Amino acid sequence: MKNQEYLSQISREREQGNVLIIVLITIALMAALSFSVLRSNQGGDKLLTAGEAKITASNILKATKSIENAVKSLQFTNGCSGDDVSFENNLVAGYTNAGAPADNSCHVFEQNGGGLNYSAPPEKSLNVSEDWIFSGAHLIEGIGSAVGDLTMYLREVKDPVCLELNRMLGITTPTTIPADATAVTLTKFTGTFANDAAPNDDEVRTQNKKTACVNLTASGHNVFYHTLIMR
Repeated sequence: MKNQEYLSQISREREQGNVLIIVLITIALMAALSFSVLRSNQGGDKLLTAGEAKITASNILKATKSIENAVKSLQFTNGCSGDDVSFENNLVAGYTNAGAPADNSCHVFEQNGGGLNYSAPPEKSLNVSEDWIFSGAHLIEGIGSAVGDLTMYLREVKDPVCLELNRMLGITTPTTIPADATAVTLTKFTGTFANDAAPNDDEVRTQNKKTACVNLTASGHNVFYHTLIMR
């Protein structure tokens, strides 16, 4: 009997020891997972390699060029004026242009118009999720005449991507993101233009550039812009 009790006690102790080991392993795995999530949320720039920043910046520029070409096609092939252009799509609301032709021939994201499908910006390029913003509210300094231009924007661009974009665009300060104190309101384009201050309004390093990435000190984030129609 004593031997049986002794063996039972040893068995219980082993079971308790195994449970303790499992608990400790679970705690360690949870801590590692929490640390990984923390890094992904707080250290996005550090997790983006130089090669990834270059590829991401290249993809952004390809996307903007594709939309610019579609807008030009609407103008020169379909006879659309700047006021007629519509960015209405099935994914992002707020772009209905009542002045656009009913046959969708001036819609960028329709087969009868520009023939494009709306695609979200590259996720790796952003600190938080954002959509493209198409606006006619701003006068981009140094290009076109003294009236508002049709421009597309991308907010919350990560620092490495912003720097790489400017390097590719030939901005003369490749190690510094141009800073701008202008408080920019990005209203969606629905057929009307305005002459509000643009993101490069007081930044000499991006003057005469229809495309650039700048840091808006008023809001604390980077914004990339590309002018589609210079008026």
